[in-house]
Amino acid sequence: MGPPAPGLDSLTVPDMLLMDQGILTKLLNEILVPRTPTQHQNKARITLAPKSSNPAGSSDYRLIVVTSVTLRLLYEILARRCQNLLDISPWQNAFIQCDGCEAFTLVGTPRLRFDGTGLC
Repeated sequence: MGPPAPGLDSLTVPDMLLMDQGILTKLLNEILVPRTPTQHQNKARITLAPKSSNPAGSSDYRLIVVTSVTLRLLYEILARRCQNLLDISPWQNAFIQCDGCEAFTLVGTPRLRFDGTGLC
């Protein structure tokens, strides 16, 4: 497996791990101060990559989502802090310990529908 691909913010997880903690804290606080991420930080690119040469249904596609690594890190920190303070139902997807692919499989896949011309 190759190196991780950068997010829309041009950062990778290894970049974040090597970043000075003071700078990383300032970066995350820049998102928290306005109380909402900017439109640019909230963007995501979604690609459906066929798993076979003749896809026939939604299960024949692999979903690839590229988002801001910085925002994902912030959400992970907030989720872990809330998880320790609140009695969270295991059905709350944000607090299930899983990677992004597994999270999408739990929530997104049932919403996909194939109508013969493409996913809609």
